[in-house]
Amino acid sequence: MPSRARSPEPLHSKFFSPENINWEAYSAYLKGRHMLLDTKTDDSVRLAIGYFQQAIKTDPQFALGYAGLADAYAERGPDAFCPRGLSAL
Repeated sequence: MPSRARSPEPLHSKFFSPENINWEAYSAYLKGRHMLLDTKTDDSVRLAIGYFQQAIKTDPQFALGYAGLADAYAERGPDAFCPRGLSAL
């Protein structure tokens, strides 16, 4: 009887196993996420950005930190990035 080929281990199980997670970075990420979901005031978005930057500083390979940072910057809107007058163009 021919042997059956084993299906490869799913990629997500290699990258998202508990021993591969930097829990300090993940905790900072969750705090940032909470700040974004809470009230979305200028102060809460500023705090969220700080938490996401902390997550990235703790583990530069932690992709969720970068994703959260992008979401926080998106919450600030285009006026936060453009000089006055250019965002109206």
